[in-house]
Amino acid sequence: MQSAMRMVLLALCFALAFTAPVTAADYAGAISAFRRAHGLNVVKLDAKLNAAALKQAQAMAATGSISHSAAGSFSSRMTPLRRQLAQRPWRRLFADQVAEGLAAMRAEGIRPVSPTAIPAGWMPPLLRLPDMIFEAMLGRTMKIDPEARSSMWEDLQRGRRTEIDYLQGVITDIAERRGLDAPLSHRIVALIRKAEADGKGSPGLSPEQLRG
Repeated sequence: MQSAMRMVLLALCFALAFTAPVTAADYAGAISAFRRAHGLNVVKLDAKLNAAALKQAQAMAATGSISHSAAGSFSSRMTPLRRQLAQRPWRRLFADQVAEGLAAMRAEGIRPVSPTAIPAGWMPPLLRLPDMIFEAMLGRTMKIDPEARSSMWEDLQRGRRTEIDYLQGVITDIAERRGLDAPLSHRIVALIRKAEADGKGSPGLSPEQLRG
């Protein structure tokens, strides 16, 4: 069986050695020609999807596995903030971070100022609500661009240093000084610093992966 597999791989390598390079545009052109012949719209290349596909292929090669989530779940790699807030696992992750931040502020005697009419202390329980209730109560009031992503995500994608030290980094500093538990904030800081060091953009982790 192994010798047969080697022969197949050798044959494939031999064939590829004599094959002209094919670009994504060539594939798109062939697909568009087929669709056009059947009365369908043509396809267009998408740089964002191409980059995601390349990252996924590299992750599968690195792990030696074929998996849709080798580089993180598709939704975590491509989903903007507005759609993340529509998903309860993401909101619970945000809520737990807010709760750690509020605890640190109370310990420091800092009065939180809410950017909305909703008191800051109400945010964790509201974010943890089921999707249907959250959407009915708050979903339509959130003024977020449908394609907006966090500035930290943008920084990682562009290889810039993030502002993590001035966000969760402050929470972890207070927690250590005051003897508080802030495990999620500590993990987020560690993950962001690793992503900065790796220089490969956002690792595209799911809420479950972020929690560890």
